Amino acid sequence: MGNLRSLQGCWDTDNLPAVAVPQIEQIEAELHRALSDKSMPLFQAALDCDGRLGFENGTSLAVAKYLIATRRWDIDLHQPIKTEENLHILVRRHGPTEMAPER
Repeated sequence: MGNLRSLQGCWDTDNLPAVAVPQIEQIEAELHRALSDKSMPLFQAALDCDGRLGFENGTSLAVAKYLIATRRWDIDLHQPIKTEENLHILVRRHGPTEMAPER
């Protein structure tokens, strides 16, 4: 229940920092690579990603939550999402990132 509450609103790209679809794809690839070795906590992978790609701190973490909320990354939602621990991604789905229609 806590995971779902923490992901509320994360599926909407309007709630992401100002990033375009290609940047979301780039962040996703970088984060997945960093988290795949199972030794880096999520917050550190996100901070490193922000630094490498020149984004404001917190951007990559927001994108990670978006990827989980939109089921691009499947994780065990019965386990709490702890940013100070590695995030175990069960399934990584590829596909176009859907941006909200312009208003």
